[in-house]
Amino acid sequence: MVTKAGQKTYGVDRFCSSLYGKPVLGRSCFAWSWMSLQERRSSPRRVEHRRRTEAEKAATQSQARKRLAQPKHPASQGRPGRPQGRKNREKTPSVLSPALQRIHPRIQPPLSLINGSISLSDTVLDGHCGNHLALHMVRGVGLQLISQLRHDAALDVPYDGPYAGRGPRRKDGSNLDDRHIPVQYLQETTVEGNIHTNISQATMWNKELVTPLNVVIMVKIHLKTQARAHVVLCSRDMAFSDDQLIDYDRLRFHIELNFRDATQYWGLEDLMNVQPTAVTHAARVALFMVNVAHLLLQPCRKDHPQFGILDLKADCRGHTYVAET
Repeated sequence: MVTKAGQKTYGVDRFCSSLYGKPVLGRSCFAWSWMSLQERRSSPRRVEHRRRTEAEKAATQSQARKRLAQPKHPASQGRPGRPQGRKNREKTPSVLSPALQRIHPRIQPPLSLINGSISLSDTVLDGHCGNHLALHMVRGVGLQLISQLRHDAALDVPYDGPYAGRGPRRKDGSNLDDRHIPVQYLQETTVEGNIHTNISQATMWNKELVTPLNVVIMVKIHLKTQARAHVVLCSRDMAFSDDQLIDYDRLRFHIELNFRDATQYWGLEDLMNVQPTAVTHAARVALFMVNVAHLLLQPCRKDHPQFGILDLKADCRGHTYVAET
């Protein structure tokens, strides 16, 4: 989300900003980026504007009204057990959420351009896409999802009890409590200052999914105040270690650095275009210059490790002035 004043610019609307903590006026961009594990950076490859239609706005308002109308404490849950006449249904969702419906058609074009020339196996999305709908969407294009789950995600430890003697064997056991994680799942414990960190990894089940998840839980405790915070990472790839999942999720922050550079140095927030094509081209050129600047910085940083984009601009201006003089 990039803030933008005015009313005539294409795509300007109110979008939720994590920096401001509320919806603000601006433009929302959707970008696919390639993450390089060797260079530890991301490269934006495809940028498109996100624009909410009137139907999406009406659907969002309707869902908000339904949530407000629901009672906070339902009176009765009815008789326990399966309702009479209820049949088995497929767990795979057939309808994506409005946000995922905007993302889904934008996944396949970059993969078609690559056409197998680069091996891509995983995609990292933020916590907004950490749900079963996004997981099935990513699986549909042959990728594995790495994402954060909600702090109150319903996870079940694998069942290791005896067989009941009839029906299929039970897979999920008791619900996972982040305050009482079994000791056998603990992978690492560190203390830095007043922060005590526990990292646990286990195979977990979720009732909305038909496959197990590779889950990593980081719990941080402040030793003086006993305040707790935890983050839940997940993937369907069981080969990932806890260090790899944490490292891949941290790499996602480099996408934020791309937008910071495009805004601060290449005019992503200062464009004066209003037409759809011109606005889209301006955003793509700003993020394209992020990639160009990185390539130009590589030889300069061999002799000067702190060489930055402002130094690069000054160097280019100096060469231009000398050539023109």
